[in-house]
Amino acid sequence: MKKIITGNINEEWFELDKDEKYLIRPFPTSQGIFFPETPEEIGATGLKKFIYCVVNWVGLENEDGTPFECNDENKTFIYNYNDEITNFILIKIHSFNVVLKGEIKN
Repeated sequence: MKKIITGNINEEWFELDKDEKYLIRPFPTSQGIFFPETPEEIGATGLKKFIYCVVNWVGLENEDGTPFECNDENKTFIYNYNDEITNFILIKIHSFNVVLKGEIKN
């Protein structure tokens, strides 16, 4: 029997490095998960999840040392050009949602 965990469906901070962390929230099915077939659809689905789920970050700077703001444009840039951060966040999103949907076996 599956246990449905409903207690913590809010965002949570995850640390990638000592001074770098990301505030992530779960991705609800109501946001339109579909079954992508082409590489373009797969990329678009991942980007949609990434933009929705990343609420904030700490420890990212522009080349000039100014803070790299957490906004949709910068989230898209990271998703497209920084595999380390993107993979870290997508794994966290997936593990977050697995726990919330109660897919962990007793």
